Amino acid sequence: TVLLGKDDGTVGMWDVKTDIEIRQFRGHTGSINRVAFSPDGKFILTASADRTARLWNVATAKGLRRFIGHAENIWSVAFSPDGKYVFTGPNDGTVRKWDRQSGQELQRYTDTQEISPMAVSPDGKFLIIGNITGEARLWKINPAPKLPIFKSTGIVNSVAFSPDGEYVLTGDSNGVVRLWDAGTGEKLRDFIGHTAFIEDGV
Repeated sequence: TVLLGKDDGTVGMWDVKTDIEIRQFRGHTGSINRVAFSPDGKFILTASADRTARLWNVATAKGLRRFIGHAENIWSVAFSPDGKYVFTGPNDGTVRKWDRQSGQELQRYTDTQEISPMAVSPDGKFLIIGNITGEARLWKINPAPKLPIFKSTGIVNSVAFSPDGEYVLTGDSNGVVRLWDAGTGEKLRDFIGHTAFIEDGV
């Protein structure tokens, strides 16, 4: 199955084999900017232009929780690897960590720029955040001091960790994918050849 967020604030779940929409998630009042499955596939998290993120039950399409407090559109959402925490990233440059079950805000990670993509490392210890200035910043989730900054030449549109958490990949608006050492921030390699910006990568 795949999830498709729509401008009308709904999310559709589609069966890729039959090309049939099998479920709809309704509740947002603004367009959907990002969707994410929980690691166990039982929940989805949605980011919306209505300045909220929502947690949903996949099996029933029932809304379970709203994450409220951001002053701007939410552009990015992510789960921790164990599914206990969720992260929301808006235009205001402040990523928030929430308890999935209670909805309580636990921590903030403040960038000075508009946030686009973000990802949690496989071990759940680090958060990488991309912004419109061409930087991807690495944070230690608990506690939360800033760690290396991965500086690109264009807007960072995509970020991802390697499965072992040792490396970071960034893709930017100049069509360049870069490989970095997650611990030191050292750039290891450029992958050049794309003629358009990089939208996503894993």
